[in-house]
Amino acid sequence: MSVLRLTVFLTVLAIFRIGHVSSDIYLSVHRLEQLATYEPALLSGIKKYVNAQPLGVPTEVVKFVNETNILISNRTDALNDLKHPVNALHLVERFVFNWLYLFEKLVCQKCTKVNAVQDFKKAYQHALHNVTRLPVMKDLNGTMRAMFRIWRTYKLDINKLLHGDILGYKARPLNHKQLVRLILFAAENPELYYEELVLRTKMTDILKGTPYYYGIVFELASAYYKHGFISTAKTILESLLPLGNKAMTLAYDECLKHPMVNDSRELKPPPSPEHPVYDQLCRGELKSPKALSKLHCRYRQTSIPIYWSKQEVLHQDPMIALYHDVISDEEIKMVLQHRLKIWPDQILQVRR
Repeated sequence: MSVLRLTVFLTVLAIFRIGHVSSDIYLSVHRLEQLATYEPALLSGIKKYVNAQPLGVPTEVVKFVNETNILISNRTDALNDLKHPVNALHLVERFVFNWLYLFEKLVCQKCTKVNAVQDFKKAYQHALHNVTRLPVMKDLNGTMRAMFRIWRTYKLDINKLLHGDILGYKARPLNHKQLVRLILFAAENPELYYEELVLRTKMTDILKGTPYYYGIVFELASAYYKHGFISTAKTILESLLPLGNKAMTLAYDECLKHPMVNDSRELKPPPSPEHPVYDQLCRGELKSPKALSKLHCRYRQTSIPIYWSKQEVLHQDPMIALYHDVISDEEIKMVLQHRLKIWPDQILQVRR
């Protein structure tokens, strides 16, 4: 059987429906595209403010404006595809922290007398009026959780993930602040202990040779201790003893007193308790009845009768799915047969 080329789009969706998306979590491509549509107007408004007061604008605001300007000017670049979970994180984070901060800081009763601020206020209120709602911290947490789910399910390489590469589907890399944010989110969710420890280890590699290195290593040891890897925590703390730091010495002594100090545990990625970890799904391969019973894979019709997609559901809340938009010859026949039932008087030709 010849199989057509399979193109995989990673999408993080709350509810899949052509033309309409509704969700409490800001994970739908539809809503992300709404945000992206109004962001240039916000940028134009804040640029007028920066240009009008070049000496009175904080450097971090100027930096954000310059970086966002470059990003928006390259929005059609494949690296900015909003169907990519990493790009979803970039966009939602900008609105949750940067744009909201700028609006609250600039649009005050006295400030709005400045024409440039008025322009920014109008752009912000226009965006607020035309989108379902602006994202909040809950939405950013949802995008981070989606990334962790995909990481665990597909056993992604952490270096590639941090560079925005998910199964060869590339996005803008994550920066150090976003890495810290992911670490803190994982630390607040005990089920993500493996991801937390891997990210903390990566952070120590990144900051090696900087003034922050030993503090980050100490936090890594503390995290290992918290999650029950006492022997590993002890080994890490031993390397810090020459520093003569009192807190590090006390932490080392606590490890020595722990009953599991000599119980070596290897850090391994845990299987998800909510669904099996699949290497491949929804791709036409033969499966046992037991394996098939665990597959979350269904066909989705779209507004185009001869275009169907296969939705590979990885997680329910929030909804995380893979969409396969090119299918096998047998499945094409099935789609055509269904199409002919709707409009039997029309002749379909499939161009390969």
